[in-house]
Amino acid sequence: VDFGNNLKVYYKGEISNLYDGIPTKYQVTHNLVVFNIGGVIKVFDKGKITTLSGYAASYQVGDSLIAFVDQGTASFKVYYNGNIQTMEDFHVTQMILGYNASNNTMAYLSYLSEFKIFWNGNGYNILKLPNASALLDYQTGSNIVSFTSSNLLGLNVFYKGNTYNISSKQLTNYQTGDDMVAYNDAG
Repeated sequence: VDFGNNLKVYYKGEISNLYDGIPTKYQVTHNLVVFNIGGVIKVFDKGKITTLSGYAASYQVGDSLIAFVDQGTASFKVYYNGNIQTMEDFHVTQMILGYNASNNTMAYLSYLSEFKIFWNGNGYNILKLPNASALLDYQTGSNIVSFTSSNLLGLNVFYKGNTYNISSKQLTNYQTGDDMVAYNDAG
């Protein structure tokens, strides 16, 4: 933001004006500049500005993706590689229960208790919780999602399109980073 209260970007040797005014919030990643103007979410990607949502209830920014709840279209969407994909249409599935985005990976729990992952431009249906009282805990990193559930003992990992059970013992702690997960179990 310059002295004229304009949001600008220096990109490939050029200065460009992104917004005439002070945005509510802006974030810069390795690949994107994401800015919020009172719920309107825009992205500067490879020299181009794209409006993602006219009214976003929430959003999370990763290095290469943006996950957001678009109130205007009543849907949950992800922006990745220049494209916007609808992950859930709330007219069909209602709201999502939660989501977590990282550099190039996003995981979420649908209203129907379905755990899903978006990675490398593709959506994956991982599991459906058996009932509403089943709890799911998950963390995302680049290329990886680690997760555990009250009805699954141990730790499971989604890594580059495949799912693995890496521990079948009771967990005490785990942390997910880029391409890895560290954990303590009872064994």
